[in-house]
Amino acid sequence: MSNHTLKCILLSSLLLIGILPSFAQKTDYQKMYLQAKEELKAKNFDKAMDLFKKTADNLENPQRLNATYFYAYCAIKTKQYWSANHYLNKILERNPNWNKINEVYYLQSLLF
Repeated sequence: MSNHTLKCILLSSLLLIGILPSFAQKTDYQKMYLQAKEELKAKNFDKAMDLFKKTADNLENPQRLNATYFYAYCAIKTKQYWSANHYLNKILERNPNWNKINEVYYLQSLLF
């Protein structure tokens, strides 16, 4: 094998080592989000909150906004009103044109 071929193999290996964990992490967040929704359906609000928080805090998670909303919903169900209001305000400040914004306003109205 030539020196150039060895360098290419080494570089490819390093790239794969760097790419695979980030791909696996994205998959883990999707699984976690789906698991959180199952916990929500089962009315295990504390478990759901924990999972939704982990997915809501990940900037690369495509379900981040939904996870934030569901986290706030679970917070209301567990009477953690300050936390619910905080997360609902985050949605309102960062995503005022979200297609579910009226639902955010509705949840906020339950707090007062």
